[in-house]
Amino acid sequence: MSEFFKFENENIDFPFYNGTPLLSTSDWLILLAGVLVFIGLLFIPIPFDNNTISILLCLSLLIPIIYVLKGKFELIFRKLERKDIKLIVLCLIGYYIYTISIAILLDVLQMAPVENAVFGANMDLVFWISIFIQLLGEELYKLAVFLILMHLLYKFTNNRKISIICSAIVALLSFGLMHYNSYNGNLAQIIFVIGIGGLIYFYPYLKTKNILVAYIVHILIDGIPLLIATIN
Repeated sequence: MSEFFKFENENIDFPFYNGTPLLSTSDWLILLAGVLVFIGLLFIPIPFDNNTISILLCLSLLIPIIYVLKGKFELIFRKLERKDIKLIVLCLIGYYIYTISIAILLDVLQMAPVENAVFGANMDLVFWISIFIQLLGEELYKLAVFLILMHLLYKFTNNRKISIICSAIVALLSFGLMHYNSYNGNLAQIIFVIGIGGLIYFYPYLKTKNILVAYIVHILIDGIPLLIATIN
């Protein structure tokens, strides 16, 4: 029985979790430190504006990831393929169908979703640049958490599929909780829309092993509503 899921390309595997390529203990600690700095930037009061924090969030994980890649950028970042375009479009459509359905359900249950405070910001050129940078940081956060947990779980279970499932769930739910302040602690929205819903734009990475595909999906999912708000 194959260790790969049917939706995966078996010619490309996730890096590091099984020692291919091998990361040292210090490399893993540097990656973990990047995750902790990312979390700290979100929850510890810092006297910087939101645009600066967006840049720091991205750098907190981009720098450690570049370091551990040791120049092998193709392990995570690769050129887009033609078939990736179809995947991006399907994920975009799927996400909006899912989130609209969940929003209606939460409204019926009198747990109406809260609008992200970012919609009240001044959406100038600097804002858009910082958003694109922050969204890359957010994808790198999920990636780093996923790879760290997958490495630990695979080490103890030697089961690739279980390691992927458990690591993805924790990465997505923790990513949802990172939005606690942005959505005024609305846990239903955080868990079901941001957390579980986030699978739709993390799935492209799980399928392609290319974080740029997931990043583009994330840009479109977050960017389209912001663009509409800007026009209106």
